[in-house]
Amino acid sequence: MQPHLPPELLDLIMDEAEDSPPTLHSLSLVSKQCAFQARRHIFKHVDLGFEYGDIGRVQMEWLRIIRRSMERLRNLRKLFWKNETLASCVKSINIRVELYDETADFIENLPPVLQRLTSLSSVQITGSSGYCFHWERIPKRVADAIAECLLQPGIYEVAVKGLWNAPSQLIFSSPSLKRLHLECMRGNLEQTQEHLPLPPSCTPLTELVAVTSDTFIQTPAHASPRLFSHLKTFQMDLRASPESWTTCTEILRACRGTVERIVLCLRRDHETIVYEEDIPLLPQVKHLGIGVFSYSWGEVGECLHLGGPLFVRHMRMTLSKYGSNNLEVLESLSMQINIITATCKVANDHSLSILPDTEEWSFLDEYLSGLANNRLQVKLEFVIHRDLQAYESELELWDTHETEAAIDQLSKEASAKLARTGQTGRLLVAVSIKFPV
Repeated sequence: MQPHLPPELLDLIMDEAEDSPPTLHSLSLVSKQCAFQARRHIFKHVDLGFEYGDIGRVQMEWLRIIRRSMERLRNLRKLFWKNETLASCVKSINIRVELYDETADFIENLPPVLQRLTSLSSVQITGSSGYCFHWERIPKRVADAIAECLLQPGIYEVAVKGLWNAPSQLIFSSPSLKRLHLECMRGNLEQTQEHLPLPPSCTPLTELVAVTSDTFIQTPAHASPRLFSHLKTFQMDLRASPESWTTCTEILRACRGTVERIVLCLRRDHETIVYEEDIPLLPQVKHLGIGVFSYSWGEVGECLHLGGPLFVRHMRMTLSKYGSNNLEVLESLSMQINIITATCKVANDHSLSILPDTEEWSFLDEYLSGLANNRLQVKLEFVIHRDLQAYESELELWDTHETEAAIDQLSKEASAKLARTGQTGRLLVAVSIKFPV
């Protein structure tokens, strides 16, 4: 008699090996029982296309990537046709539409593959990882197959990246949609409320993340705010336009009774954000995050120095528009300053400050220290990103001593700028560096 593992123990083994495809493939050869359990993890997520970057185009890797993607798509069609059990294992897919465009194999093979995937819970559509890809470029047969796929009742998570002018009613069409993640999306602003018949969702949308996608959600926010009336998590990038801020407040007004976590990101450090109106009263919000960006004036080899003070004003004005009444019910406030820089050096004698001297720091410090909410914890976080465009040749490693000195100086300067807030015991200052190197 062959040894038999209890199903619970086998499940634990497979869960431990979930992130190791070679191990899962080996386990699938042990027995029929192991084969089914392993394949359930192997086919859990299917990427319809290979990830690529601009370097792939430059080095003539583009055609090779397309050929591999086509081959995978043809093989999946054959595999799922022969074994429907494998198709039922697929819970998540990523369709990289730009890899295929008008290719005949794509038009022929993708719709049958999607028709076989009837157990999906998550769908990601990637138009472009580097620039825009217009929805109109997707062949009609493929677009119809994607639209039909999104109507599956089990799909609760949808992510769309780098796809311009995609129909709003399509993105919001999943009847069980709970989480929607948009990145680098652009909508057709000529689309009016009369031209947007959005169907009612059977399941309330509870999480919306819109990264550089405010023009896409602008139309549904004004035409059908009920779509956002049950949000618990809301994240949005703001541009320097009154329409962007109005879209944000419209969504917050719709979900004011349910939203618990908000993250607002202001990506422009050289343009003043236009604040049209105050944020409505949000009694349920416990966590607020504000992200801003600033660019170093220091070139490669020079000292790190933030010249533009607008990012401090953006933080203060956003807090002011958020309102002291809303801040009184918060439990945590996170203010993240993203620094884009080509250098991480600081002056040895500290003669050159990293943070700009501006009275906005005093205004911000006074505002935060004067809050009566004793439960509120304030985190001021600096995240240093390397400015890759500043390097014409291969990136050099940053010196460890220089980065440590920059982290130390930033922490000290920030604590000094918000000294009164620090005295309340609610301030935490953190500095981190995001590579590549």
